[in-house]
Amino acid sequence: IQNSTNIKAPELVAIYPTKDTVPENLLKMYLVFSKPMQEVKSALDYIEVTDESTNKKVNIFLPLENELWNKNHTQLTLWLDPGRIKTGLIPNKKLGLPILNSHQYTINVSKDWKSADGVPLKKSFKKTMYAILHDNEIPMYNNWKISTPKSNTPEPLIINFNETLDFVLAMESFQILNLDKEVVEGKFKLVNHETVLEFYPKFKWNKGEFRIMTDTRLEDLAGNNLNHLFDKDLDKDHSINDSSKTKSIHFSIH
Repeated sequence: IQNSTNIKAPELVAIYPTKDTVPENLLKMYLVFSKPMQEVKSALDYIEVTDESTNKKVNIFLPLENELWNKNHTQLTLWLDPGRIKTGLIPNKKLGLPILNSHQYTINVSKDWKSADGVPLKKSFKKTMYAILHDNEIPMYNNWKISTPKSNTPEPLIINFNETLDFVLAMESFQILNLDKEVVEGKFKLVNHETVLEFYPKFKWNKGEFRIMTDTRLEDLAGNNLNHLFDKDLDKDHSINDSSKTKSIHFSIH
C-alpha cells in the first residue's frame, strides 16, 4: 500500500484573474492546481467568500451539478451567477449583483481539499479582491499595442491589451500566420495580470508580413467579447451584431 505521507501535497497554483481589482460584473474565476483534484460533491464546500465591507459570508459563485473541470481535473471554472449579472433577469432583480462596487472580498480555499490521490492541499489559500465599476465596453482590439521583434531572432511578439482579459480564452484564442496563411509555431505566455500576451516562436523570425488572428470569443473579465457585450440593454441597443468569427491584425518583421 502506498503511504500517502510520501505523496507530494497538491497546491493551488493560482486564482484567475490574478489582479486584485475586478469589475462588479465579473463573470468567471479559475482555480488552477498543481495536481489532479478529487471528485467531490461540491467544490464550493471548500471555498468561503467574505464581504469585508459588511463582514458577512456571501455566496457569489453559481452552484453547478456538473462542475466545470478541465480534462486533467487540475483547473476549475467558477461562474458568478450570470442571472444575477444580466440586467432585467429575475435573479438580478431579486438578489442584485454577486459582488458590489467599492466592496472588498476575501476568498478562502480550505486546505482540507484533497488531490485525486487523497492528499490535502499543502496550505489554505487566500485571495483578496476589490470590486470597481461595471465594465460595459467590449475589448477594443484596434487599440492593442503590438511590439514586433527583429528578424533572425527568437524574440517574442508582444500584444498589450491595455486591460485584463479572460485567462483561459486568451490562451486559446490566438494564432500567428505568415503571408502564406501558415501557422507560425511557438508558445504563448500571459503576463502582467493577463494584460499582455507574449508569443515565443519555435524558430527565429523571418522578414516579412504576418497576421495575428484572434477568435472573437475572446472575453474581458465581464464576459464582453470582441463582437458584443455580455449584458446589453435590448431596449436601447439597436446595433447589428457583428457575427465575424475572427479578427486580424497585420504586422511586419524587418
